[in-house]
Amino acid sequence: MKRFTFPLERVLEWRRTQQRLEEIKLEGIHSELRLIDTEITAIKSQWGALHVLPTTGGFTSLELAARDQFRRHLVLEQKRLSQARRTVETRLASQMNTLAKKRRDVLLLEKIRGRRWEEWSRALANEIDMQAAEAALRKWTRLQ
Repeated sequence: MKRFTFPLERVLEWRRTQQRLEEIKLEGIHSELRLIDTEITAIKSQWGALHVLPTTGGFTSLELAARDQFRRHLVLEQKRLSQARRTVETRLASQMNTLAKKRRDVLLLEKIRGRRWEEWSRALANEIDMQAAEAALRKWTRLQ
């Protein structure tokens, strides 16, 4: 019997490659999200440092103006990062859906390949059984 071949093998490999590319894109989006979270953490720590008052003396008007300007900067930066995080989360959800579709495509072809393999294996086993039966029959007829 001829060896097992799956006519859609190249298509399956192409789909696997597409799946890997989508997984790489997903990892990139996760990296973006981690970077934004790191920046948000840094903003929160700067915000906490802004509210620490000096133990000696007061503030000059220039220092108060600078602190107020820095506070405004932190507020704007926090809003920008929050918006960026929402945008990345939307892209993340979309990418997860795309990856799920690619995985389903690969799984479908793998199931088809598995069924074809089982059919081929059964046909091979039947052919081996037939050859064994024929060999046994020939041997039996020679002995008669």
